[in-house]
Amino acid sequence: MPMQIEKAKFQEWAKELNSVLDVARANIGKNRFELLQLLSKDDVLWSMIWSSNDQDNFYLTRSGYRLLEKIVTRYLEYFSLSQVSIQKLMDIFIKEISAIFKAKPKKQWSYKDISSSLENIKIFATQQLVETTHYKVCMFPNDNSLDEFLIGPVKFVKPDKLWKSLEDRIGEYVNNDKNSRYISDAKEYYEKYDWIACITIFNCNENVSHRHAEVCIDLVVNFISLFFNNQFIEITSEESLLHKKEYDIYIDHTGKLNVNYNLKFSRDRSGDINWVNRIYEEPYATILNYLGDFILHLANFSNSSILTKKFHAAFNLYREGVRENSKSSAIIKFATALEYMVQYGEKGKRIENIKCNQCNNEIEYEVNDLVSQMFYDRVQYFYEGKIDNKSSIRQDIKKLYDIRSGIVHGSIFQEDELIYSFYPKALEILNVCLVHFLTWVGKTGFDYEVTNEQVIAFLSKINSQPAP
Repeated sequence: MPMQIEKAKFQEWAKELNSVLDVARANIGKNRFELLQLLSKDDVLWSMIWSSNDQDNFYLTRSGYRLLEKIVTRYLEYFSLSQVSIQKLMDIFIKEISAIFKAKPKKQWSYKDISSSLENIKIFATQQLVETTHYKVCMFPNDNSLDEFLIGPVKFVKPDKLWKSLEDRIGEYVNNDKNSRYISDAKEYYEKYDWIACITIFNCNENVSHRHAEVCIDLVVNFISLFFNNQFIEITSEESLLHKKEYDIYIDHTGKLNVNYNLKFSRDRSGDINWVNRIYEEPYATILNYLGDFILHLANFSNSSILTKKFHAAFNLYREGVRENSKSSAIIKFATALEYMVQYGEKGKRIENIKCNQCNNEIEYEVNDLVSQMFYDRVQYFYEGKIDNKSSIRQDIKKLYDIRSGIVHGSIFQEDELIYSFYPKALEILNVCLVHFLTWVGKTGFDYEVTNEQVIAFLSKINSQPAP
């Protein structure tokens, strides 16, 4: 439901626009070189390019452009139109401002003026919203037991079934000889893969829609990899579709030069490992339903709760981390992902009563480890549904936090064996917490508005709460 914009907000935007136009008014009649001498270093290069390419527009600095872009972006958010490409809308907005400025350079914009101009932007933006169905290659292994399956809004189909469903559209497309060559090349490319992921993005600018579809599909593929101890991660890059030849030149202990040759097979494309049916069994099935709801929520550009945003941010860091060549960089991202899930803006200090050994009285001390203590408690809660200071997983969580801190602060080096030996455990901790956190958010509702204070109040009672 679109939000009502108050008059005060339009007045604020009009004031900001007038501040941009004041700069243009002050510099009317000055040549380009005079203007450039007045600009800050950050604005010079950008404004040189702007003044060369946009001779008909009023003079605009980069900082001024960013201020106008902020106005348009915020306005679109009120109407849930963030899925529209901002660049075209900015061109229209600036063109209208320029025309008015050229006719009436002394005009001060009122809240009604900017309201009317932004309404035109909204009308154009709404006209750009279309329905687009995307077909993206997918790095899932073969499964001969079925030819399609569905997870939320994403359907996975075998290439042969896809071509059959698109037969009539392909026939129309290849009427043009040039298109005939393109579809032939595209089919050859798609048929290298066992599965094609299909998703329809509604009410979205077509260019934005392509990127959004890729994000939604990639999230599904990566999340399902959690179920199989990350065995899918090796097949989420195009390189791994092929047989990989690896050479290793080295001088051995006798002083002789040697060349190792390895031929690595990413997977057996002809295999039938029946993995799809497994993910529809419990306990995976319930989690899969929450995943489908999350992807549907994301695909529709729905308003997200703070918990949904936290999960999305944490999972994006997981996706980046598992693709990192550097294990130290990966562990930093894993720890940051966990922090997204468990930190909600609390202060970093706590009060602790410590008994004095000399007088036996209790003395209050400020201790600066509240954040780390909450990290241990909450990560452990999302891992195993309870707080137990003697648990082995508690010690592993502390170790993860310590390794992350050591890497960031320079006491642990990238090549240290500790990083490589602990990496599998760090990944396991994050995997389990992501699944449980998704379940928690799914039960709450992806669009259910909850404040940081409410989350803190809940998490402060986690000792008495059931597992998520």
